[in-house]
Amino acid sequence: MDSLPQPGETVVAHAVTRGLGGKGANQAVAAARSGARSEMVGFVGDDSKASELLAWLNEFGVSTPGLITVDDAESGVAAVVRDAAGANQIIVSPGASSIGEISDAALRAAIGRARILVLQGEIPVSLSRRAATIAHASGVRTLINLAPVVDFGEALRNADPLIVNEIEARQLLALEGPHDDLTLASLLSETARSVVVTIGDRGAMLATTEGTIHVPAPRPERVVDTTGAGDAFVGALAARLAFGADLESSVRFAVAAATMSVESAGAAASYPLFEEVLR
Repeated sequence: MDSLPQPGETVVAHAVTRGLGGKGANQAVAAARSGARSEMVGFVGDDSKASELLAWLNEFGVSTPGLITVDDAESGVAAVVRDAAGANQIIVSPGASSIGEISDAALRAAIGRARILVLQGEIPVSLSRRAATIAHASGVRTLINLAPVVDFGEALRNADPLIVNEIEARQLLALEGPHDDLTLASLLSETARSVVVTIGDRGAMLATTEGTIHVPAPRPERVVDTTGAGDAFVGALAARLAFGADLESSVRFAVAAATMSVESAGAAASYPLFEEVLR
């Protein structure tokens, strides 16, 4: 569509496409594309979308033994609308992800296979808190992408890093109106072990105990679609940390990967391979 709709406005779209993804799935694919061994834990419904998603994840190299089928439930769906400049708005219906259940034993088994645990806000926060607690006790580093913003409680303090965009940062801090990038990152630095605030085409702010720095983004050749760029960032960052890279260099890699992802349509299909980011 030419422009995103305002409240109460009807806008005619030029085309409609259907694809597979979701925040957790996209991040898992981004990690795999960045060279990591990636496994997804979550829930799908007992519908045709679930079998399509499993095949799609496996095709991208994501392991799926931790995906649990919820009987009599629909797999989660999202509606994404995009304007001519590539900006988007997203509405999510979690479906099976909001009602699925997993035991602590199964969580421990999955987390025990990992070096990095990535959590985000599209699954019940009670489950995310349990997973974060198990990871902390097991010595597994946890990245929390607080999208959407939900109450992680004390588990948020162990995030290393906490990853939010500008809107989520303001929501988490209960701030109104615009604030400069440095202020947002610095204010959030007390909430977690480290914090990354993604700031669109300007790159990202990284706040640690050593201070706050700006990691600029390279200029893309063109902007086709920003959908999933944040997920590209999270997955790429997790992959580099899993390989033992330091946080700053991992953020620089993730910024480059996210920038490359906006040059093509779609989310996961646009994510670059590790070798492509290094060129």
